[in-house]
Amino acid sequence: MSEVIRVFLCLVAVFFSRDLGASMAHRSFTPTLTPKQAELELEKLRRQQLGSYSLVFDLEHRAKKSQKIVETCSIFGSEIACSRAMRIDLPSRKTSLLLTAVNSSLPSMLLCRWDAIPKRSIFSTSEPAMLLRDPLSWLKSMTPALPFMKLVRGTKPVLESTGDIYKPIVPEFFFTPADMGFSFIFWDKSTYLGPKKVLGLKTQQFKLEPSPSQAVGLADVSYLRISLCTSYGTIIRVEYFNGRNVLLKKMDLLRFKKVSGNWIMTEVDMVDELTHSKTTLRVKKAAFGGDINRYLSEASLAEAVSKTDLKYTDV
Repeated sequence: MSEVIRVFLCLVAVFFSRDLGASMAHRSFTPTLTPKQAELELEKLRRQQLGSYSLVFDLEHRAKKSQKIVETCSIFGSEIACSRAMRIDLPSRKTSLLLTAVNSSLPSMLLCRWDAIPKRSIFSTSEPAMLLRDPLSWLKSMTPALPFMKLVRGTKPVLESTGDIYKPIVPEFFFTPADMGFSFIFWDKSTYLGPKKVLGLKTQQFKLEPSPSQAVGLADVSYLRISLCTSYGTIIRVEYFNGRNVLLKKMDLLRFKKVSGNWIMTEVDMVDELTHSKTTLRVKKAAFGGDINRYLSEASLAEAVSKTDLKYTDV
């Protein structure tokens, strides 16, 4: 009798485990999109609207066998309809960058840069008699009388060359203006690759390729593979490949948080897959709304952003 019960229980266990396995497989199944659905998902990504926002964040860079370097920066941005603009302020370097989307066959985004220039004295610590004896040598030897003197505003913002959107915003750090502004989602050519689980989430993957004009300054990067989490409507991984399909670097959006009703990224890793050096972006404060648009033009780039009307939330 006990043997019959044992057999019965085994059969029940097999049945339920098979049913549970099928149910779990169904829940974890990510459908393959039709070409039209894939196109719509990319279009939704391009039309996302975050409104006006501001983020204060740290960029932390770690290279092999070297000390950690940290830069604190601010982003002031606007995403309304098809209009996108992002201003990146680097206080320690007295530099501001303005990234704006353009609707043309030219690069998908343009970059304008403003740098403060040091105020230099016409006086020198060199021997005064040198001015009369040898003016040229005096000019060469001239140094700032007060090296700690405050910086003054530069003459005017400068429109950078096409490829500068792919240069790091801080030398040797991995994040570029193009990475910060996701400019690659506006590249001309996209290919749907199918579903894949990434960082524990269901995603749809796309291959993105730039037109020749959009590729100026990209160096070895030939195409990107992005992993789009359709549940959250955001990219969670970007992989950069060269023409030989070698993975060069990878950007992972590791953490998100809901602030004032908006989901924002709070931690992002950019890893050089060849050297294994890494730059991490960590958001410290976030604010939404406020009169930010007036600072998002070339004319106002040299003007300091007033934060009095921005209500920041610690992240």
